[in-house]
Amino acid sequence: MFIVILGEEHVYIRQVFQALHRNFFLKHSKCEFGKESLVYLGHVIGHGQLKIDPSKVSATVDWPRPYNVIEVRHFLGII
Repeated sequence: MFIVILGEEHVYIRQVFQALHRNFFLKHSKCEFGKESLVYLGHVIGHGQLKIDPSKVSATVDWPRPYNVIEVRHFLGII
């Protein structure tokens, strides 16, 4: 268990920690606080936006351009 000391301006965070402590166990190595964005299920969430994680689409974006029907079918079969 780890202890977080919060000031009066963090009342909502304190309530969240109290609710989590009553019902769940938190693994410290999996907790991240104070981040502006996070990667979740292949998406980047932050700054009021939801974007696809660039590392997940890099193989498709970097794929060479198909020049005939067979290459198009091969590309579509991979996606």
